Amino acid sequence: MCLANGKIERIAVDAVRKEANKPGSFLKPEIAESDKGISFDGNITVYSDDSEKKESFSGFVPVQVKGTQVRTFHSNNISFSLELKDYRNYLKTDGVILFVVEVMDNGETKIFYKSLLSMELSILISQYGKQSTKSVKLRPLEETTLYEVCRKFLNEKTYQSNYLIGRDYSIFDEFTGFKLNSMTFDPSNVKTSNIFDHDFVLYGVLGKIQFPLSFGRFDKISQRDVITFRANGELFDLNTQIIIEELITTIEIEEIFKIKINRKDNRFNYKFTKFHSLAAQLRALPLIMNLFLGKTVEFNGSTLSLDSNTEKLKVQYEKVTKHYAEINELKETFEFFGIPLDTEFEKGEDANLFGILRTLRKITLENKLIGINLEEPGSGRLINLNIANRRIVVFYEPKSDKILINAFANEALNIKCFIKNDINGEAIPYSIYILLNIDSLTSCNFNPRIVCESFDQFDPFIDEVTFTHSINFCLKCIKAFDKSGDRRLLDVAKYIIMKHNEKQGNNRDHNNIVLINLLQINYRLCSGLSDLETKALIKLKYEEIQKNDIGLLFCINVLLKNRTEAQAVYEQLDNKTQEFYKELPIYEIYHDLLQM
Repeated sequence: MCLANGKIERIAVDAVRKEANKPGSFLKPEIAESDKGISFDGNITVYSDDSEKKESFSGFVPVQVKGTQVRTFHSNNISFSLELKDYRNYLKTDGVILFVVEVMDNGETKIFYKSLLSMELSILISQYGKQSTKSVKLRPLEETTLYEVCRKFLNEKTYQSNYLIGRDYSIFDEFTGFKLNSMTFDPSNVKTSNIFDHDFVLYGVLGKIQFPLSFGRFDKISQRDVITFRANGELFDLNTQIIIEELITTIEIEEIFKIKINRKDNRFNYKFTKFHSLAAQLRALPLIMNLFLGKTVEFNGSTLSLDSNTEKLKVQYEKVTKHYAEINELKETFEFFGIPLDTEFEKGEDANLFGILRTLRKITLENKLIGINLEEPGSGRLINLNIANRRIVVFYEPKSDKILINAFANEALNIKCFIKNDINGEAIPYSIYILLNIDSLTSCNFNPRIVCESFDQFDPFIDEVTFTHSINFCLKCIKAFDKSGDRRLLDVAKYIIMKHNEKQGNNRDHNNIVLINLLQINYRLCSGLSDLETKALIKLKYEEIQKNDIGLLFCINVLLKNRTEAQAVYEQLDNKTQEFYKELPIYEIYHDLLQM
């Protein structure tokens, strides 16, 4: 039986009125039965109690009621289309509650609702404003109560006035916090506990004010933390990322192993993702072997187990067991060459990371060069070895019991190195690390303690030759820091330079060079200079103005952050000197100064 449109609308309005007039619902419906209004059918007055006195008044909720005849009620959410003109009118009043009432031919009804507030309306109009109509999703009212819907509408409306919507919040960094809010999500209610089925608004919080920033739904929820797993009576604390989507849960362990579980049909798939680091492999593989053995793994109140009887898992278990044994062997190689176990490797398209690591181990076991071609294999030297995206420095000594050793091991301190004085031909003891280039200083087995101890074995500022070499090495350390961000390099440079200060030399030029380089180290360490250091530089500046040492004045003004003066002085330098300064680490600070 097909009902008349007018009757459907009257039944729909009557159904909403009945909900509003239920005992315990502090509402007063004022809704017209004829759809003659402009986008609105009336409003519902909300009170804080059942007295309906002036002092219990909470506010008015604009409403729009639509009726539609159906053969059977929808069990889940429904979609309903409205004209964009209606949405624009809703926005002018800071929102509306839309009711769509399904009506059966026997008069039975089911109410669906949608709270439309300014944030969602603004986005909807912006994205679909050129269309004539746009549908929205409505939820069944039986999940909650009409009073709760109206109360939450008024509360949320407070934070979503038209005045706050769509503004450029340049103070984003100044927010003291952020808040997510949903008018429909309630994890304590089974019917509304699916977080992927609800709309949320993100607010930026500044003091007591909430600024609406964005609106939408969750596609996924990600948790990254150290999670304790239990398997076969053992505990494993592993860096884990858990990504929960509507139907899929993804668990990634130590960035080396990923398993995806389809919660609907309990199917899963897994794969090894990347090497990451030896430490990650050593931590994660024992748990993964338990998983492939069919052991139950417990974590975060959940359990996970695989059917170990499948041939695929048996083969996989054997592979992982073999791989784990090899990883343990590589641990010895890492320790021998001073490579931190937690060094992260990124495997490129053509990089055979395991092949390189196996070769490195084979070299240590067989004590002969394998896969390394040297032009003069009969002489000792420092060698840079590339391992995927990383580098280690080794010392090659063909006549030693160990042809390759960690260049930063204690025994490297016994390697003799000399520099030649070009004037008198004297061989002066020096550190072997003078041979390191900037790339070598950023190697993953770099050990600052050993480098510092090597400079303890001689006077690095005994004469002009050693002074020049020592300052140049410190400059290399500073440049290596600018490239890698490894603060230990600044510590090494500062340690060496302080040896000059302990001597208290009388060479004014040397003292100035040492001061400038010490201060640029401190500048990097502390993101600026102290008041005492600044005063010392100002004093030096006035002294040097008389001498017109342009290069020194340039460095002083850079460290004092005198941008205009530094630029003016730099322009006084000839082209060749300018190019020279571009290669010095002081130019890095100057470049940053110009960007301010």
